Amino acid sequence: MLPAFEAANPQLAVVTHPVPGAHPYVRGEYVNGTSKTRSVRGLDARGVAAAASALRDATGRKATVRVPGGRVRRASEGGVQGGWRPAESAGV
Repeated sequence: MLPAFEAANPQLAVVTHPVPGAHPYVRGEYVNGTSKTRSVRGLDARGVAAAASALRDATGRKATVRVPGGRVRRASEGGVQGGWRPAESAGV
């Protein structure tokens, strides 16, 4: 499936590096210098092709979240009040 994906997308370079004992993954490296990784563990050939297509169609920018007021912040940034913990809300 990967040779067909590479032939259909000549702008991409497809390289395989088998690593014994490690889970398989697909990594996309973008022109702006960032990279994204998707695990393909347990996927069939169509699933691997779908993961590679998703990385191909991505922009390579950091994920952002739109918050109330129209502001945009990175998804990796925490909220001002911290994370929610179920044990604290139950009064335990």
